[in-house]
Amino acid sequence: MVEYKKGLEFDRDNSIIHRNMAACYLALNRFQEALQSCQQAKVGEPKNVKTLYREAQAYAGLGNLVEATASFWECSMLEPQTDLFKI
Repeated sequence: MVEYKKGLEFDRDNSIIHRNMAACYLALNRFQEALQSCQQAKVGEPKNVKTLYREAQAYAGLGNLVEATASFWECSMLEPQTDLFKI
């Protein structure tokens, strides 16, 4: 996490760094921070499936199943061939 934060010092808007930070926060069950990282990642890449999937996981972790479902739905629309996103 420290290295990602250092990376943001040089490129605050880097969607990849924000997306990877979200994955770290999810692994730590820090769902609010994961969601914030996803929202930052979506600024540069609003239709990135990895970001949307992690956003859905964060919403689910926070107990917001309506938003989680919406994010999973968006994933399934972007990649309909992926079974993981089927609801």
